[in-house]
Amino acid sequence: MKYLSLIAALLLIGSGVFAQATGNHNHGRGDYISKSGVPLYVADPEFINHWPEPEPTPEPEPIQQVRTQYVAVLTIAQQASTAGLAEQQLHQRLQRFYRALASIGIPRAQVGEEFTNLHPTYRMDVVPQGHTPIAKRVHTGFELKKTIRVTFYDYNLLETILIRAADLEIFQLDQVEHLLGNS
Repeated sequence: MKYLSLIAALLLIGSGVFAQATGNHNHGRGDYISKSGVPLYVADPEFINHWPEPEPTPEPEPIQQVRTQYVAVLTIAQQASTAGLAEQQLHQRLQRFYRALASIGIPRAQVGEEFTNLHPTYRMDVVPQGHTPIAKRVHTGFELKKTIRVTFYDYNLLETILIRAADLEIFQLDQVEHLLGNS
């Protein structure tokens, strides 16, 4: 059985080698002939001697300058006894933050307010009632949150922005986006 499979493998390899040798021989003569003797391809000598002119190479475009843009997303929160008072105090803090950013070269046009949340705040008072004390939720005011997007072009400014924000009690940095674009 071993010898049969060995003989079959040699026959398959031998026929493949013979076919390759025949193809190489025919290719070397410059034409391809089928089994019936009809040429499959005959090179046209007129076409070979008259190559078409190559198309001109286009001029390369100048390299475009890529300007890196960074966007820091911060959340500022303000708590107060009323929603109006929370909004007023938050507005004052934002105006101070805008002035602080302008002092490091980031104009107001590069700072945007995106999202505003208003949530009630509560405290828990424990009231004794019989043998088991009961906690009661008491409304204490409101918390107003705004999401601020600061766009800048020098990554080294990020630390300065965060320091200025921390000075104004803006402690939540949500993310820093890194964007590439053509200038």
